[in-house]
Amino acid sequence: MASFGVNMTADELQSLTSAMDADGSGQIELAEFLAYMGDPPGNQSVEEIANGIFSLLDANGDGNLSRGELKSRLEGLNAGLNEADIDAAMALFDKDKSGSIAKKEFLYAIKEMKTFDK
Repeated sequence: MASFGVNMTADELQSLTSAMDADGSGQIELAEFLAYMGDPPGNQSVEEIANGIFSLLDANGDGNLSRGELKSRLEGLNAGLNEADIDAAMALFDKDKSGSIAKKEFLYAIKEMKTFDK
């Protein structure tokens, strides 16, 4: 989490992992991550939530996610995704097929998925 600019104690990290790991496998699968994130705290808008997620994934802060950047960040989250999953995410979000996911593309896709609608 420190690589995301979030400093947590070992106990806090374990608590977060336990809360997100619904099946107790020791890995946070994409479905578990989305389910956990689908119940946002407070009255955040879908755009605010998507912006927060994008910021966590955008390691260099340039407003674009390369395949390598996305893979590295998701591996850091122990998301349990394989190469095919990363390719599928790129295909889903990279609408202009530029090889990277622009913030605008990410926000649009998240809104279309309706994962965070209230």
